[in-house]
Order: sequence, then C-alpha cells, then structure tokens
Amino acid sequence: MSISFSVFILSTSLLLLSAEDSFAFSRPAESATFALFSSGVSLLIFSFVVSPGRTAKDDRTCPDTPFSDFLLNTRSTLPLRSDAAEKLRRLTGAKIRQTGIVIVFAVAALCLRVELYRQLVTRSHCGSISSLTFMPLVLAVYEYFLSKTRSSGHQTFSDKIQKKHFNYISSTVLLAIAGIFTAALKYGRESTFICPSLGHDSGITLSFQLLAVVLEISFALALESLVSCAARGLDGTAWQVSTLWGTVLLAAGVVRAVIEVIILKVSNSPMLPPLSASYVEDTLRQSALIAISCVAASKAVSHATILTLSFVFSLISTYVSLLPYIWIVSSPFPPLDVSKAVLAAFLIHTAGYLYPRSSFSSTSDGKRIPRLNACLRWMILVSLGVFLTLAFSHNNVTAYHPISILISGAKREHEIWIQKASNSMNLKEAVAEYRKRYHQAPPPGFDLWYEYAINRSSPIIDDYDQIYDDLLPFRALSPKHLRELVLLMTSDQWNDVSAVNIRDGKAEAQADIKPTHRWMIEGIALMIEPFAHHLPDMDIAFNLNDECRVAVPWERLHSMQHSAHVQISSPRESLVNTWSENRAQGWVRSEIPGRSSQRLFIDYAFGTTYDPIGRSLCPPTSKARTAYIWDKQTLCTTCARPHSLGQFLRRWELSGDICHQPDLAFMHGFFLSPASLKVSRKLLPIFSQSKVSGFNDILYPSSWNYLDKAKYAPSDEFPDPLYSEKEPTVFWRGTTSEGGSRHGTWKGMVRQRLIHLANNHTSKHVSVLLPAENNGKYAYKTFQGSELLPSLGLNTSIFIAESVARCGRTDCSAQTSELGTVSSHGFPKPLEIQISSLTWMAPGLADAFSRSSGVAAYHSALHCSDLRLHDFYSTLAYFAGARELDENGKTRKTIMKAHEHEGRQIAEEGKKWAEKALRKEDMEIYMFRLLLEWARLTDDRRDELGFSM
Repeated sequence: MSISFSVFILSTSLLLLSAEDSFAFSRPAESATFALFSSGVSLLIFSFVVSPGRTAKDDRTCPDTPFSDFLLNTRSTLPLRSDAAEKLRRLTGAKIRQTGIVIVFAVAALCLRVELYRQLVTRSHCGSISSLTFMPLVLAVYEYFLSKTRSSGHQTFSDKIQKKHFNYISSTVLLAIAGIFTAALKYGRESTFICPSLGHDSGITLSFQLLAVVLEISFALALESLVSCAARGLDGTAWQVSTLWGTVLLAAGVVRAVIEVIILKVSNSPMLPPLSASYVEDTLRQSALIAISCVAASKAVSHATILTLSFVFSLISTYVSLLPYIWIVSSPFPPLDVSKAVLAAFLIHTAGYLYPRSSFSSTSDGKRIPRLNACLRWMILVSLGVFLTLAFSHNNVTAYHPISILISGAKREHEIWIQKASNSMNLKEAVAEYRKRYHQAPPPGFDLWYEYAINRSSPIIDDYDQIYDDLLPFRALSPKHLRELVLLMTSDQWNDVSAVNIRDGKAEAQADIKPTHRWMIEGIALMIEPFAHHLPDMDIAFNLNDECRVAVPWERLHSMQHSAHVQISSPRESLVNTWSENRAQGWVRSEIPGRSSQRLFIDYAFGTTYDPIGRSLCPPTSKARTAYIWDKQTLCTTCARPHSLGQFLRRWELSGDICHQPDLAFMHGFFLSPASLKVSRKLLPIFSQSKVSGFNDILYPSSWNYLDKAKYAPSDEFPDPLYSEKEPTVFWRGTTSEGGSRHGTWKGMVRQRLIHLANNHTSKHVSVLLPAENNGKYAYKTFQGSELLPSLGLNTSIFIAESVARCGRTDCSAQTSELGTVSSHGFPKPLEIQISSLTWMAPGLADAFSRSSGVAAYHSALHCSDLRLHDFYSTLAYFAGARELDENGKTRKTIMKAHEHEGRQIAEEGKKWAEKALRKEDMEIYMFRLLLEWARLTDDRRDELGFSM
C-alpha cells in the first residue's frame, strides 16, 4: 500500500508541476483523449498481467445487495441447490447490470468533462474558481451523511464513524480555505488580457466551472461505487478495480476520439493536423504520468477511499500553486501578501498533518501504515518550516524607484553607445572600424557614402550592426539566385511586393504596382534619388504590407549564418573597388521562365501565428520552444523577468525578443490575428519597414516618415506647450488596427488592453509601486481595479477614435460595447505620455511625438514600457504623482510627488534626438549604406569587391 500511495503522490506531483507550461494544453481535448486511452490501456494491462485475478475479500460491500454479497463471498465446496443457484445467477446478473450502468454513467461524465476542459482552457482569462479546492470537502460531507444513514441504530459504530468523518471534514475545510487564500495571492499578478465586464463571458465560464465540479464529484462517486460494488462471478472471484477503471477510461477515450474526428470533419480541418515535437513530447509525458497515477490509485484505493485520493490530489495541487508565490524572495515584484501566504501555508500543512489519522483502513498492511503516516507528518513539518522561512524572507520593499535607476543607467548607456557609434574621425579610421566590426572590407563606394554622411552631420558613422545582421544570411545564397528571387517576388502582384529599379543612376518605381501603394514605392525612390548616381544598376524588392514577411526556421537560418561567416572569414588578398559591368542584364525579367506559377508565400491572415511561425524562429532550448503558456489570466512573470527590473522594462532590445516570451502568443495582434500576413519560410530578400524579432526581413527607413505622412506641425490653434504647462493625464486616441479581430482575439491586443486597463479594469487587481510608510523606500500596493484611479488621483483619457476597425462578426459590437468610442477631433491639452502599442506603428507618428517638447514619450534611450502593461499605473504615478483626494476632488494628502524633472528631461532629450538623428537626411544616409551592401551581395564578383585605403 505504501509503495502504491507513494507512487501516486510522486506521479501526481510531477504531473501538476509540469502543467503550468505544458504544450499539451495547446490541444486540451485531444491531449485528454489520448491520456484517457493510454491510461485505460495501462490499467487493463496492469489488471490482467500484473494482478490477473483475486478473490473478493474487500470488506467494503455494495450496500444495496447484502444478500448477494453473502452468497458471493461463500466459498463452500458443497454444490448449491438449484433454487439457490438460480437466485445467485439472478443476483449476479443484477449486479453486473448495476456495474454496467455505473460504467456508462462514468464514461458519459468523463466525456462531457473533457469538453468542459477544452472550453475552460480556452476561457482561462475569465476563470474564477478551481474545482480541486472544494471537491474533497463535498466528498467528505457526502460520505459523512451516507455513513450516518448506513449506521443508524448502531450507536457504537455511529460514534466511531462520526469521529472519523469529523476529521475528514475539518481537514478538507482547512484545505478549501487554504485554496481560497492561495488563489487570492494572484491579486496584483493578473494579466491585462480582457475578460469583458459586459456580455456573457464571465457567466458562461462560471457555469462551466460549476458544471465541471458537479461532473468531477459524480465521476469520483462512480469510481468509488466501482470499488465497493465490483461485479463477481459464480466462482467468487471479482473483477479488479483496475479492470473496471480501465474499462471506463478506455471507453471514454474511444468515445472522445470519435467525437474529435466528427469535429474535424464538420470544421473541414485536416484529419491529421501537424503536431510539433514539443506537443508530442509533452503529451506523451503527461499521459504517462496520468497513467501511472491511475494505476497507483487503483492499487491504493483498496486501502484508502476515493476521498483520500481526492484529498491528496487537491493538497498537492494547492501546494504546487502556492510554491511559485513564495519561491522568489529577492525581488519586491511580484508583490507577496505575506500574511495570506503564511496563513495558506499553515492551513495546507495543518490539513495534511491531521488527515492521515483516519484516512486508511485497517488491513494486513496495517503495520506499514503508521510508519507511512509518521513519515508523511515529518515531511509536512519540514515543508512547513521551509515555506514559512521563504515567506517571511520575501523582500517587499526597494530602496530606490526602479524608473530613476533605469533613466540614469539608460543615459550612461546612450552616451557610451553614441561615442562608439561615431568613434571614427576620418575615412581611414572608418574603414578600419568597419573591418574590425564586420570582419570584411567595406563595399565599393564606401568613400562616397562617408562623404555623404559627414556632409550631412550624421551622428552615426560606425554602428550599422542592423544592416550587417539583416544581410548576413543572404551570403549563403548566390548573387544570381538573389536576383532571381527579386524578379520572382515582384512579378506577381499577389505577393504584395514591388520593386524600385535603379538604372544608369536613376531610381524609379516598378511600373505595375497596386494603386493603393504606389505612393509608398515612389516615396522610396524619392529617398534614393539624392545618391542614386553613386549606385550600380539593381532592383530592390519592398514589402507593401505593414507586417514582416520572411520567417526562416532557426535551424536552417543558423546553418546559413555559419556558411556566411565562413565566406566572410576567407577574404581575397586583392580587392576591386568597382562594380561588375553590365549589371542590368542580370535583372531582366524575361529570363525567369514559369515564375508566375510559383507561390513564394503562405497566407496567414486572421490566424494565430506564434505557434506555426514564431516558435520555429527560436533556438531549441529557448522558452518559446519548451513552454506553452495557456493561463491568460495570470501575468507570466518568468516571461518578463529577463528584460525587467521588478515591474519595469530594463532592457529594451531584449524585450523585443519573442524567444523568452511565449505569452506573446495571446498578447499581441500580430500573433493573435494579423489583418494581412503573407510569409515565406524560405529566405527571401525583402526590404520591410519593420519586423518582429526572429524574422529575416531587411529593414529600411520607412517612406511614411520620409514623406511626412504624420508630420508634427504645431500651429497657433494647436501649439506645442512646454512640459510644465501640461496636465498630468495620459492621453491616447487611435484605431483598433493592431490586427483583425475574429472569435474574440481583440481581448489580447495591446491597444484594446490599454483602453480596458484605463476605463474598464474593474474586476482585476493592479499593483502600483508607491512610497512605503515614512522610511524613504518603495513598496508595491495592490488596488482593486475600480478603486485605483480615485485612490491615487490619477487621470487618463484613452479611447478609440470614431469607431472600431478591423473586426468581424460579433467582435465589432462586443468591442464597441466594452470599450466605447469618442470623437477624434483635435488634441486636448493634457498630453503627457504617448505609448507605441504596435510591433509596427506608423513611423511618422513616433517621430512626430518625439519632436514634441511636451511629451514624455517612452523613448528607447530613456524609458520604455512592457507591452503587458503591468507597469502602466506605476509609471503614471511616478511621472504624474499620486495623491489622496477628498470628496470635492481636492488633494488631501500627497502620496508620491510627481517626478517632473525626469519627465521634462525625457521630453527634451527625445526632442533633441529626433531633431538630430531622425531627419530625412539620416534616412538617406542609412538607405545609401544599406544599398551599397545590397549591391555587393547581388554582384557576381562579390567576394572580390571591397573598398580599401
């Protein structure tokens, strides 16, 4: 018994520990179906191979058929009279039918529970209760009343039963309270994923959760019934518990498999959808753990009731849920309510300590059970000591505000970077720096570019790592192949790729361009024109869409980069500083036969992209490839930690890396449902104005900005006030253009989350970093969403302008009802912070806001915000200040003074940098150098080309 029970505890613990980020949750119903099937098979194998049969000696008999039990337990060698044998057969048949009914009920309950499991995983953002919290308590109460009914009239036995069940109920009550306190610890750690306050999402989810509780309890009672009322044959042998349970699980697995096939057929989905290696591995692992748990439970249940197994499972689940909250003791964020954590830990361990007193039956294994109980109790006491030590050691305060540290550090880093970026004082030093950085000679025409940059006072001469990184993989492709790819892409309008052709020193837009995007390509040609006479003949393929286009799997890209490094590290001794002759002949379109029939891109518009595309762009050991975040309700602190300092973003560039942030799958429109996305999984030379980390597009300065599509132009009617004249209010107006919303995907998009956070965040809790009580330090304080703004005197004005865009079906009306809309006319005076909420934002907008002297923009050199927005109110309180207001809206008490100096500094430095480095001339300088590198890549003699002094 002790072995089977220990195996049950161990396998259950491993199962629950791996559940937080298991890929099995990406297809919950399919994973559960496979787990049911494999567990059923395992139980049957265990029953027929390991323990092929037994004589019915279990003292827990079916209460409804006492006479049948008497007959079935009789092992007389004397033959039965014919009437007795007939009665025995009838009773045996009745018991078999009874068992069959229980099995059918259990299968039906289990199949329905699997479907609810699918729905609840999908609706995790609106979850409120856990069935595991209350299930042992309900079972304990049920068993108490059942035992009381059975023992009526037997006072001695009744007193014994009541005492035992009082221990059961008291232990399960403690465990349920511990579960409630543990669930409350997530307050302040909730994600900003939207659970609409209007509509039926919360109500439907709660109904599903309650139904799940009922089904789980009913299923547990059915399993208990199969243990107590197992069918027996004429020879007195009984079916194994593992046989009956295995039959239930196997039948449920088969039924669910049929249901899944029907669902696939109805939805016109492929019968064998592609499965990632991570999904297969996690599903096999979890299914194996579930199977082991079931086998161990079927063995342990002969000595411990279903209630005991349920209690142990719930205890482990609550324990595992509490562990992450107290494990991290060195950082004030995420905040920990120490009193709740200590109380939860004490209740969990107390319940675990008390329950074993009466949890096991007296059996032949009884000598081992006290030793097992003693061992468990010692483990519980040690665990409680560790938990309490960690809880009381948690650091809830910080001596300095992280934003002040980040601003100071970012200024130093920027000063160091700008010094290194322009370290060269002349052309000779620039060539030497180029060779040092990029391990090759500069391209032909580098001297012309240097003169062009110096004459236009470029603040950056040496640091063009972005160009090098973007173009490096293309070294693995031959110049001829690169030219063919450009011609292939630009010959079919469906590709949404058009070219700028440079011939004889003139840059012109391709003739056959979509009319809606002609301005874009013509703007690029206009950007190139000032230096086009220094460029050789070539074509450049530009992406017409906002979204990036090239996503080469990491393994393939890594191989290509290695090949490129080998080529670069083996330079020629003599270099040629002139381009090949007759380059125009390599760009003749008619030379590529049958190109119109080749499809280079896959259309992923309005579909999820993180799983099919994003994960493959990351190393095999990265979190993106090894973890699946399915809980949308809870902030993924491990995803944000690598680039954060507490609640705040510390490393801007790293925050754009998708490989340690698998929760981005449901936190951004690009991954949730892009409005347009045609992606190539092979390396294609496409120039794009933006790209997500891991994509392989070649970045260039956007023509939107170059053509002043969103020019910042203050006027007498709308002047540019000083920062000190601004009101401390967050202002934002925009459209819901982050992605195309279908089937509720808008709930995770950044813009919608920002609006909801500011206006409708009533049901969740928010952590804000504020000064601690009179000690000069800071601590996180958690507020109910509805109390946050009035409690701190914070002001926001964040709304959708005019109407909801890019939505389908019921999503438009749902967003309008939940978020509301306002007029877009005019910018009000209280403009303080502009937040870029998109992977791609119209570049002119970023430039325009950077040029304002009154905008504390989240500038990359000074302070930025995490797109999870969990630092939004702490950042607002830092810059705008926090104050306690009276009933008239007057300041009663200043909680935190506004950091006006820091805000003004960011605004002024942002404006200076924009005027210095975001000019049209700077775009031309970057494009000039980029096209020189592209020209070398596409030259048949590229390994011989190079500029030298």
